[in-house]
Formats: sequence, C-alpha cells, structure tokens
Amino acid sequence: MTTATSPIIGAYLVKGTIGNTQLVGAPLVTYALVVVPGQHHVSGHVNVTQAT
Repeated sequence: MTTATSPIIGAYLVKGTIGNTQLVGAPLVTYALVVVPGQHHVSGHVNVTQAT
C-alpha cells in the first residue's frame, strides 16, 4: 500500500492491490481512494478482476 499527501490539505491518496497476483485466476481487488479524515470522507474506485 502506498500513501501520499495530496495538494488538498488533509487529504490522502491511497492505492493498492489485494490478492494473490501469482496465482492465475485468483481474484484481485485494486483500489484508489482519497481519504479526508477531517471530514470523515472516503471516495474512490475499487475494481475486482482475475489474475492472469
């Protein structure tokens, strides 16, 4: 997982992958989220795919 501070003060970009990328056909979840803790807000995209 990687986390970086964005130009918007107090907002964080979080990107990552969950799953076994080495096992063909295994389910994978990739996500890219913007987290704003001060506003109790999370938004972004999540994709479910299969490893190839």
